[in-house]
Parts: sequence; structure tokens; C-alpha cells
Amino acid sequence: MLSALAALFCISSPQLAGPDSSWFPFVIPWDGIASGSAPDVSFLNSKPAGKNGFIKVKSSKFVESATGKPIRFVGVNITARQAFPTYSEAEKVAKRLAQLGVNVVRFHHIQQTWDPDGMVWKKDKPNIEVDPAQLDKLDYFVAQLKKNGIYINMNLQTTRTYQPEQGFPESVKNIPFGFCKRIDKMSPKMIALQKRYAEELLGRVNPYTKLAYRDDPALAMVEINNENSLVGDPWDGGLGKGLEALPEPFKGDVVALWNKWLHQTYQSDGQLTMAWTEGIPDSGPLMTTKKTQWSWENQSSGDVKFTVEEQNGPGAPTLKAVINSNPGPDWHVQAHVTGLDFKPDTYYTVKFKVKSDRYRSIATNAMIDQADWHNIGMSTTIGITDQETEQVVSFKTKNTVANHGRISFVLGATTGTVWIRDLQVFSGVQGAGLKPGESLAKNNIAIPLSGTDKQMRDWVAFLASVEKSYTEDMHQHLVKKMQLKANIIDTQISWGGLSGPYREQVSEYADNHAYWEHPAFPGQSWDSNNWYIPNTPMVDDMAKQGGTLLYMAATRIWGKPYTVSEYNHPAPNDYQAEMMPEVLSFAAVQDWDAIFGFDYGTTLESQPNDSIQGYFALGTNPAKMAFYPSSAVFYRLGLVPVAKGAEVLNLKNGPDFPATMATDLWLKRGPLPNWMTTRVGLTFDKPISTPNKVAAGVSLKPNGNHTDWIIDTPAAKGIVGFVGGRSIGFSGLSMNFSAFANGFATVTLVSLDQKPLSASARSLLTIASRVENKDMGWDEKRRTLGTKWGKGPVQVQPVICAVALKVDGSRKVYALKPDGSRLASVPAKFANGQLTFKTNDKAKSMWFEIVK
Repeated sequence: MLSALAALFCISSPQLAGPDSSWFPFVIPWDGIASGSAPDVSFLNSKPAGKNGFIKVKSSKFVESATGKPIRFVGVNITARQAFPTYSEAEKVAKRLAQLGVNVVRFHHIQQTWDPDGMVWKKDKPNIEVDPAQLDKLDYFVAQLKKNGIYINMNLQTTRTYQPEQGFPESVKNIPFGFCKRIDKMSPKMIALQKRYAEELLGRVNPYTKLAYRDDPALAMVEINNENSLVGDPWDGGLGKGLEALPEPFKGDVVALWNKWLHQTYQSDGQLTMAWTEGIPDSGPLMTTKKTQWSWENQSSGDVKFTVEEQNGPGAPTLKAVINSNPGPDWHVQAHVTGLDFKPDTYYTVKFKVKSDRYRSIATNAMIDQADWHNIGMSTTIGITDQETEQVVSFKTKNTVANHGRISFVLGATTGTVWIRDLQVFSGVQGAGLKPGESLAKNNIAIPLSGTDKQMRDWVAFLASVEKSYTEDMHQHLVKKMQLKANIIDTQISWGGLSGPYREQVSEYADNHAYWEHPAFPGQSWDSNNWYIPNTPMVDDMAKQGGTLLYMAATRIWGKPYTVSEYNHPAPNDYQAEMMPEVLSFAAVQDWDAIFGFDYGTTLESQPNDSIQGYFALGTNPAKMAFYPSSAVFYRLGLVPVAKGAEVLNLKNGPDFPATMATDLWLKRGPLPNWMTTRVGLTFDKPISTPNKVAAGVSLKPNGNHTDWIIDTPAAKGIVGFVGGRSIGFSGLSMNFSAFANGFATVTLVSLDQKPLSASARSLLTIASRVENKDMGWDEKRRTLGTKWGKGPVQVQPVICAVALKVDGSRKVYALKPDGSRLASVPAKFANGQLTFKTNDKAKSMWFEIVK
């Protein structure tokens, strides 16, 4: 769940009052809305799902195999407890999802173990044995979704943890990647268990559909391994980094495969050494000596003691760190040497001896020693034990600041004692090529911590080739052995940087994830009491850095369907109502194929279901769910047209990756394209350039220090931005907003019969500003609630807007109840070909129906 380019900057935020007497409750019933009401858009779904054949790929689009018609998907993620509802809950939730515009569900986190009632495993054998009773609930839910025209995206490896009870050594517990990620793409035993799980989950007949999953056209997509790349990620230490911290025997397994790859690539030790050392300068003088001063920090005020001891080596004196406790994250306990004068674009070597009283991993970085503390070329993680080892790390600098370099050690991940001895830093490269005693013949060439460009390119190319083999093997197992007919991916296209497109060549489509202002946890991960959000609108970032959408557009693979299977503007952001109209109108312009909100949350018959449940849960959050119907209509029916222009960059068809991220390629290319007029992507074939300056119905317009997101097509209109006290003009429509606190609103108006709004017999207007639970406990900066999420019923700030719509005759306007039925008639006038009325003047609602 990540956006590499999400702009987490902070702008001044007004101190806004919470819900008052003018606000109104708006709880969309968890068990369905009124059938046939304006927001009931279940007519979009062909029932049952798969009625028109399997979902196949044709001309880069998902199509129904029986009709050949393209199909777009609007979805949600169903996770944990919600994936295993009672029969009654399954029937109601499936119907409600279809009514609100959903036609695909991604089953995710059913392997989790934090909620015993929401996992696929037997409670007494988590991660080991699948529970038939849970499978029965899942099967019934799948059958109900299919009945309502909703397709299935089934995830395989997500949050399963491998354990000694499965035949692994005890050291499996020390793998430094959550859920054994990365190594699970190399370990034969882990891969065998993944195949077995796939067979247990999908290699059987669903008793409620009477079809084997492989033969059910409702199974549209299968994801092999969520958010996981063996290569590593540019935003998490860098490509190729981190595997050196693996415990044995897993590290030895990696080294064995690495040496096998080197044998296949190089003919001799001499050839390898020449390739890795060509053009490397000799070592320079030491930048650290016995007089070098250590500094340290203990940001969480845990029980930590640092001491410095003399030693015999030429480098910095020995540092001893005793970490008895650390309440904060690992980086709250650090030691570093500062004031180093690193030159730009120059090779350096860092050498030191290290040991610990117990196994641990520590991160070592080269950074600047002042704000913004950015990395200057080295970031690696090493595993250490009670046996002292010498570590040698070489790197090439970037973005240096004279006399402000530092070497840092992050020590707070594990309690215990660490010694760092004889730290030496000097220019040049020591350790490039083969180390003393290493040779191809001995198969003992170590994982490179860092090194020359060629050395590190080889290491990343090796990892990419191993991962590609895993992807192809798993794909073949699902297709050939299990005979699944669903469309398959390994993992998200951005994971692994530009190794992602290379890895996913065998996959039928490409997928991505992004979040605008995902909550940050400055202490422990997922600490519900210690988190914050910048609390800014993405629309204002779009014209500057592209929000989350530029990052996703830049990574699309041309010639394959493109999906975003996790997306959200997490609560309690004051601007979260912008989410659905923005992402789906952008997806329409770019001609993407599916958007899944993450996640639906949990609605149970035994709970109120009337409040925002947390950061991500959509199902009980009207800021998101109220906009699902209108956004699904304009996206799935093509009421917002596709951009005519196209700019497609070429990727080299091979593992020699020129940049870490797709966005790097776009930035090196030159001026960025206009994302609202030009579809963009990457290809292994010939590049494409067909620029077009005509907007496809979506545009960004400056509004002082802010930006308006405008949707303006004959059958769909929309505005996202600071509109309070302003008049907004569209073709055939004007909206005059009264001033209100915050002044930010999201509005959509869509035709429900695909006719232009001027001729439509029925249309739906959706409008919202802030949405909050009662008694939410904001801090003074309005950046966190801690655990004070408040209670239901959820409250909505009213937005009063005078609407003037050109129409071909008189219309009636109704404010709608949260269940979609009519609450009250809204006074409306028709004169001179124009319908005028006012929202939330007397009858308050998020939904308004306009009908002949």
C-alpha cells in the first residue's frame, strides 16, 4: 500500500469546528439501498457475472469472450472478517455492492492471522491448514457476488508467515522482511507451499455455483504475490539491497544461485574482475581516524547507553551501544560520524568491523548531516551475529553537500549490545571485483553490499532473472496444471522498479497500488495512537507533482490492460470526498481498465455499521461510497471519453535497467506530457508519440493558490476544489456555491440513461464537503485523531449550491434519503430552457435526483 510520488507536504490548515447543528447524518444502509432508486446503478451489471463469457484480453483491453465487448471494472477490496460473512450477510453485502456500482471484488488478506474469525486457516493451525468451514463461507459469498454480476479477483500469497512447524529452520523467524517477502520467491519449499495453497483455494468445485473455479467465468483475475519483489524497491533502501541481512541457510541459498548466475555470465575470474573494476580509481587517504568523533541520538528516550573505546585500527574508535529498550521505530536509535566532505559523483568505500550479542540486522547509510537529511548514494542492511565480521561497502555519491556528509548506523530494531570497530571511510573502491579467496570455481562470491555500477547492475539483473523465473513458473502452474482461465499477474508493476515490466511480461495485465497521504507512523508501525496525515487535498498537488495519479500513469504498460487494485484517500482527511470522481475520471481519460478502493471494511449484522471505521474502510464512509454510483456510471459507460493523444516510452527488453523507476524515465525524457489530453505508458516495442492538445472532458484550472478539477462532458459534470462563495461554469450548467467552513467540496452530476444531461430523463447529483463521525478528537494542527475516532451516526457538512441546468423541458428534483428513496421535493423552476434549484437549502442530503 504505497505511492512513491505522493506529495506529503503540509500547508497551513484552518482550525475548523467539528459537526454542529447544521450538519446532518447520512448513513448509507449496510444491507442495501432502495431498489430502483437513483443511486441504485445495479443495472450496469450483467447478471450473473460471466453471463457473457470469460474475461479475456483483446487489443490491450479486457473484453467479454462471448460478445467481444470491452468491460471496465469498479471494485473494492474485501479483507479479513468481511471475506467470511454469514449467509445472510453475504446476500446483503453482495446486493449492496452491485447497487452502488461495484462489478469486481478483490479478496485480500484472507491469510492474515490478526483476526482469528477472518482468516482462511483453522484456528488451531494458522498458516498451516485451511479450514473447510471458512472455505464454505467464502464459496457462498463468491456465489452471491456472481449472482449480482460481480466478478472475482482472488489473491494468493498476501500475509502468510512461514514457520518452523512447516519444516523450516528456526532462523525463518529472523527473515527481516515481513511475511517472508522476497525470499518466498526463491525458496523452493515456500514456492511449493504457495502452489499447494493455490490448489486448495482454487482447485476445487464451489458447491454453490456448481462450477470448479477454473471453469467459472466469474473468476476474472488472480494475483500471485501481493506487493513483493525479490529485486527490492527504490523507496525501501534501493534495488538489490537488504538480502545480505538474511539469516542462514537462506542467505546461503541466495549466494548459491548468485554464483550459478555468475558462471553463466562470465567465463573466468579474470573476465569478471575486469568487468567489475574497469575505470575504478585507486583508494585515497582515510577520512576517519582515531580522533574521529562519534555522535548519536535516542529520539524515543528509551534505555540506551553509548560509550566510545580506544582500539588499535587506523579508523574511528570503537563505538559500543547497549539498547535495553526503544519505544520508537528502529531509526530513533542511531550512531553516526558527521562532517565528512564527500565529493559529487565519486566512488567511496566504507569499511568497519561489527558484532552483536545476538542476531540482528542494522541499516548503514550515507546521508547529509543537515535537513533534509537525504541519502547520497549508500543504503544497505547487514545481518550480524556474535562473531565479528568485517564489512566493506563501496558506492558512488549523488546530491552531496560539501563538508556535510555522514555515515549512519540504525541500531534500534533489536535490544542488546552492538560494537562497531575501526570505521574507515576513503575515496575509491575497495572490494570491487573478487575479494581475497573468492572465485567462480569455489562458488563463494558474496552478495555485494554495494560496489561499482557494473557490479550492482549484475546483482540486480541476477535477482530480476530469478524473480522472472518464479513468475513464469507460478503462472505456468496456475494455467497448465490447474487450468485456470482467469487473467494472472505476479505482483504490482512498480515493485522492483523497472524490473517490474520485465518480470510481468508473461502476465495478462499490469496492476498498481497508490494512496494519497497514507497515514504515517513516527513511532511503532501501525500504532493507532501515534500517527498523522498532512491533511491536504490532492487536487492542489495535481498541477505541481501529479498527486498519486502521475506516478500510476507513468508506470502503465502499453498493450496490456491496466488496473489499480488498491487506491484510497484515507480518512480522516478533510478532503477525502475528492477520491472517487478524481481517480475514475482520470482512469477514463487514460483508458485504464479497473480501479479497486481499499478496503471495504467490515459490516456485520451484530454491529451498528453507522460510523467511519478507520483510515481505509469504505463501506460505512459516505465520503467515498456516496460517490461510487455516479463515478461508476461515467467510468463504466464511457461518459468521460478517452484522451486521443499518446506518449509511450520504450524499455529495453532485458535486465539492464537504466533507471530505478518509470518516473525517472519520464523526467529524463524532458517536459512531462499533459496527462489530461495524452495517454501515457511504457512498452518493449517501438515508442509512440501522437500528441493532442484537446482535453478529453477533464481539466485542471488554477484558482488562486488552489486548483479546480473539472469534469465537463455532455452526460457528466463534476467539480473538485475550493468552491465556497464562488460560481463555477460548465457547458450547459452553472453552480453558485454559498460560503461555508473550509470551502472545499466535491460535486458530480451524471445522466443515468446515457443521454446528454440536457435531455436525460433521470440524473443523479452527488455533493459533499467534510464527512466526520460525531466527537472526532482532532489535535490542534488537525493532523491526527489518535484513537479518538468518535461515534456514529456519521455526519456530513451541508453544501448549499444554486444549480442552473439547461434542459429540454421541466424536471422535478428530489433530495434523497441515505437509502436512495425520496426524502423531499426540492423547489425547482423551469424557465427559458433552464432548470434552477438549490441543494441543502431545506432538505439536506448528499444525493439529489433530477427526473422528468
